[in-house]
Amino acid sequence: AASDVYKRQDILRPEAFYNEKNLEIYATLQSMYRNGQKIDIITVKEELARRGKLEFIGGPYTLAHISGV
Repeated sequence: AASDVYKRQDILRPEAFYNEKNLEIYATLQSMYRNGQKIDIITVKEELARRGKLEFIGGPYTLAHISGV
C-alpha cells in the first residue's frame, strides 16, 4: 500500500475524490507516508481513529472491505 501511495501522490490529490470518505482515507494515507509511518490496515485504522474519522469513513468493517482483507 505504501508504494502505491508513493507512486500516485504526485498526480492524485485528496481533492480529486468525489466521495468524502475516500478523500479522508487517501489524505490519511498521504499524511502517514509523508511522516514515515508504517502503512497497513491496523495503522491506518488507528490513525483514522486518532483523527476522529474512523466512524465517518464507515468504521473498521468498511476499511477492511475496501482494502480487500
